[in-house]
Amino acid sequence: MRVVALLTVRNEERFLPRCLEHLYSQGIETCLIDNGSYDKTLEIARTFLNKGVFKIEHLPYPGYFELSTIISNEEKLAKEIDTDWFIHHDADEIRQAPKPYRTLIEGIEDADRQGYNAINFDEFVFMPTSDDESFEGKNYVEEMHYYYFYEPDKLYRLNAWKNLNIPINLTNAGGHRVAFEGQRIFPVSFILRHYVVLSRTHALQKYLGRVHSMKETIERGWHRVSSSFTSEHLNFPSRERLKLVSADNSWDKSEPWLYQEFKGNRPFLTNQITACEKPNQEENSKQELLKETSCPPMPIIVSVGNSGATLLRLMLDAHPELSILAETHFMLSVLQLKSEGDVLRHELYNLVVNSPSWGGFHLSKEDFYNKLGAINPFNLSDGLRCFYKIYVQQFKKPRYGDKTPQYLTQMSSIQAALPEAHFIHIIRDGRDVALSKRGLGVEPGNDIEAQASNWVWQIREARQQAQFCPHYLEIHYEDLITDTKSVLMKICQFIDLLYSENLLTQFLPDRTRINNWQREMSISDRAKFEAIAGSMLHELGYKI
Repeated sequence: MRVVALLTVRNEERFLPRCLEHLYSQGIETCLIDNGSYDKTLEIARTFLNKGVFKIEHLPYPGYFELSTIISNEEKLAKEIDTDWFIHHDADEIRQAPKPYRTLIEGIEDADRQGYNAINFDEFVFMPTSDDESFEGKNYVEEMHYYYFYEPDKLYRLNAWKNLNIPINLTNAGGHRVAFEGQRIFPVSFILRHYVVLSRTHALQKYLGRVHSMKETIERGWHRVSSSFTSEHLNFPSRERLKLVSADNSWDKSEPWLYQEFKGNRPFLTNQITACEKPNQEENSKQELLKETSCPPMPIIVSVGNSGATLLRLMLDAHPELSILAETHFMLSVLQLKSEGDVLRHELYNLVVNSPSWGGFHLSKEDFYNKLGAINPFNLSDGLRCFYKIYVQQFKKPRYGDKTPQYLTQMSSIQAALPEAHFIHIIRDGRDVALSKRGLGVEPGNDIEAQASNWVWQIREARQQAQFCPHYLEIHYEDLITDTKSVLMKICQFIDLLYSENLLTQFLPDRTRINNWQREMSISDRAKFEAIAGSMLHELGYKI
């Protein structure tokens, strides 16, 4: 009998050698599908060719984790590969047959002989039991001893099926349960040992840096916890709450866990779903957000703090036709307003004029109030535009923009209110960001791991938000410094603005502000930062 594991991987060098060795020892062949890995995953996979791995496929990475594409690709492969059985498998899993079978293939052969065509796996989740415990670089299968039985639903991991040459469906259940006509499930579940993370650092790297498909999150309900994960949510369970693995291969299924508690038990937190579920904003597609507006593109500069947003704002503000406001901040509060008509008009007015930033705009409250009163019928979008128009009139410029770095995680909400918004996300090497914040007394302080976590989380949030924003541009601070004119010309084209040499006349870039981490960051701090943020640094093209 031939059994094939369909194994889709991306940057799984931690788990892949042990996973492939185990499958080979169990008599299982592997079709490995690489989803754009840039670590040693492919190098490892090639060493197993003709030692279990019979095929290596390549699935392009779209810039975010898109489970439906991964699963539909496996459904396609299940139609093409000539085999008797399939297993939908992940790299961080070790699968076993129950007693009395010695190997997976032996157990599957017996299930097949008895006329069954599907096998469920009981999932036992292993993980560290404290922030200080780490199994990085160790034989985690031998050394991780504490687990919980994870069963949010019955037959939750129906992952093995007989090839009946009929259509199967993995997508509806997100890969957890295969569905097909005439299903006969083997009455004894097999065993799935799931090694989700090996250390606190690994958990932060895995869940903070993974950009998820927000379409899947909203339409299918997938990734809701993972896509809103922050370092504050990480909470490993204590040993007292877990089961101790036994030497006789028996498993305790009492008190099943219903959720992955270490990631937090909480509602969906990411801001983008709030924007997409606002009244009159039921359409989530980019096409809907491109509804007609007579307003020219409005640049909004966003960033992680200390990433060069101020420099970029000063350069763009020097354009004879554009004025960029600095640090408005009130936008987030304004977007929470739910009233209509005159009530909304007064609420917006009060929020804006009472905001801490109002004094820096040098505007007349009376003029603002009167011009808001002239908008009929009144709506939030035109009320916001009214404020920006009044501001730029004092400089006799026709176009306006905003520079508030904190809007990074609220772009979809702003986009829903102002379809003309064009977001310019300026990104700086996170190691230099961490150095620049030292001693400033700003969040998240001087702790290098907290700095790394915060940097990764904010960029992940921005990239998830950007999936709802039809106009989103990433530029690197380092490029702005070393190739200033080209970057500014690119931005002008992005916001439909004729380039002006004025952008270069007043604020010369300082080349001493890039790559400081190579000279000033200790080896220890660099290692700590890159352990958490290395994947994101690589994704952004930074040297590691």
